[in-house]
Amino acid sequence: MKSHQIGEDLIASKDSKLVVRVGDGLRGKLSEYTAGHAKVADVRVGDEPPPIGDGTASNCVILSNDAGGVISIRLSPADDGKFHILGFVTLSK
Repeated sequence: MKSHQIGEDLIASKDSKLVVRVGDGLRGKLSEYTAGHAKVADVRVGDEPPPIGDGTASNCVILSNDAGGVISIRLSPADDGKFHILGFVTLSK
């Protein structure tokens, strides 16, 4: 549930109170992807398969937009109910 909210927050404001920090690279990519209509397409338990993932992510938030763009954001639990963003990958466009 928190992962879905993180995705919604990132779409709306490029930030989320549920993550420790959003890096500039992801913030820039989100600006590109959310210029059109973006949505949380999926929340997956576990990490992306190698070579993208290394098994350290607890889940991935998948964002998509009307132009066919897809971003997978890898998350890992942090303190105080927040998450670390371990990385992200553009899966298309």
